[in-house]
Amino acid sequence: VARAAEAHQLALESHKTETVAALEERKLALETHKAEAIKALETHQAALDAQKAEAAQALELTRQGLEAHRAETKETAERHLSALDGHKAATTQSLEESKKRHEELQAEAARVAEAHQRALDALRAEYASTSEGHKQAL
Repeated sequence: VARAAEAHQLALESHKTETVAALEERKLALETHKAEAIKALETHQAALDAQKAEAAQALELTRQGLEAHRAETKETAERHLSALDGHKAATTQSLEESKKRHEELQAEAARVAEAHQRALDALRAEYASTSEGHKQAL
């Protein structure tokens, strides 16, 4: 019985030693896995931070581009409005000058028409007088 107890005791100690060794191996594997996981998370976080910085930079560049485009568009619109105002003023002035010249030409045409009418009346009167003179002479 003593030998069986001693053999059993040796078997228990051997099993205990194997179990402790297996647990230590498992603990070391878990610590290694934990370290690798932490490193992977840190690498992933660094990549996310870099992407975030790039996105922020791209957003800022886009904002600046939009601001510059807005300023250029506003400047172009102001130039166009100014040009339209100038064109409107020139057109208005030209129209007024044309209207004035038209009125002058109408007045001149009326004077010429009156002069022609007087000349025709004079010719008619002269013709009538000459015609009457010819009748009397005949």
